[in-house]
Amino acid sequence: MVSRFASLTRNPKPETRNSKPETQNPKPETQNPKPETRNSKPETLYPKPETQTSKPETMKVTRFEDLEIWQLARELCKVIFKLTLKDPFCHDFKLKDQIKGSSGSVMDNIAEGFDRGGNKEFGQFLSMAKGSTGEARSQSYRAYDYEYISEEQLNDLLERTDTLSRKIYNLMESLKNSEIKGIKYK
Repeated sequence: MVSRFASLTRNPKPETRNSKPETQNPKPETQNPKPETRNSKPETLYPKPETQTSKPETMKVTRFEDLEIWQLARELCKVIFKLTLKDPFCHDFKLKDQIKGSSGSVMDNIAEGFDRGGNKEFGQFLSMAKGSTGEARSQSYRAYDYEYISEEQLNDLLERTDTLSRKIYNLMESLKNSEIKGIKYK
């Protein structure tokens, strides 16, 4: 007996009564399959499996809060804020304000650049955010040198700022190479 799907597949094979179709991912039958035209390829109810050469699925980002770099910058701000509450760090008002300001500047620049709606402007703000990340990193060394934080705390801050800086750079490069100009140009 011939399968009723045989006309819809590329290589129709006869089916015996007890055999199963050779496809691995059976899909439900469609209600009204499109009729084949002279130049069209026949449709199949069993699409080809995706190959590894296909592009990875990407999530559409609609708010700056969706950006991983903004989330990492927010976490950095929280860690720095908690460190600046402890003695003797809390009494060095200048360094405390500088490191809190630079870490806050990272997340604020990411947010402002994203909300401007253009990739070129966003890239400029990401550049400022990357600079502020370096500033927070340098101030972390000062806090360690003044014995306000432990070596373990310094290493945590250095790892966070390094990771954040690399991810910001990667997004900057991605925006430079993108053909999309931004939502305000639609």
